[in-house]
Amino acid sequence: MTRPQVQIIIPGEPVGKGRPRFAVVGGHAKAFTPKKTRDYEELIKWHYVQQNGSFCFDKDDALSLEVLAEMSIAPSNSKSVQQQKRTGEIRPMKKPDADNILKAVQDALNGLAYPDDVQIVESHIVKRYSDAPGLNVLIRKV
Repeated sequence: MTRPQVQIIIPGEPVGKGRPRFAVVGGHAKAFTPKKTRDYEELIKWHYVQQNGSFCFDKDDALSLEVLAEMSIAPSNSKSVQQQKRTGEIRPMKKPDADNILKAVQDALNGLAYPDDVQIVESHIVKRYSDAPGLNVLIRKV
């Protein structure tokens, strides 16, 4: 019997999935994932294992993935702008894109939290500002 849900908290500024890069190796084009993306996906994996051990949903579980991406508030912002960001009056319409954050989480947890990311049948992401930037990820059976 599996758990109905798992949660992961990843502190630090959220990073989106970077576009693949290409290099010519032996006369052939080869795609590779940018280092910043690889490092962030490894960080997500590390936090998952620290917080959930080796738990993995079953291959037959349909899953929902919810991500809250909390972006840092620039100290250079005026006090009133900082407050508007804290209350959600101003939302982070800046990089990284929400879909790229979601993709980084999905790819990092593929084969770790679930056997295959095709099991994710629902996903939702929210970007907001916070004094404590990071990701809060909830995966649950649907």
